[in-house]
Amino acid sequence: KSPRVYIDEITDSLISKGIVHKESKWNGLRFPTDDPSAEKAAVDGLRNVILNGAEPDVMSATLFMLARAADSNSISRPFMYSVLSKEEYKANEQRIKQLEQQLK
Repeated sequence: KSPRVYIDEITDSLISKGIVHKESKWNGLRFPTDDPSAEKAAVDGLRNVILNGAEPDVMSATLFMLARAADSNSISRPFMYSVLSKEEYKANEQRIKQLEQQLK
């Protein structure tokens, strides 16, 4: 399966569970959360894995790999920069690369 198929399956599943909804924007689709606490928990989990060296659970590992795949097509890293500041990203590039290798 292509990465796009996996992304569609995941977003469709999140929509059907009422976690996110789909919005069409001028530059593509957006999937804001219906429950901000769920988004905060996901961001906090990723931050804990990247910044504190916590072992990633299935959700954190999946979100991390999706963010890395999406950011690989962008110069500005919009997904990882929604989790980490630019300074945090730069300071933790080794950890991010290590996680990417570990989770492949």
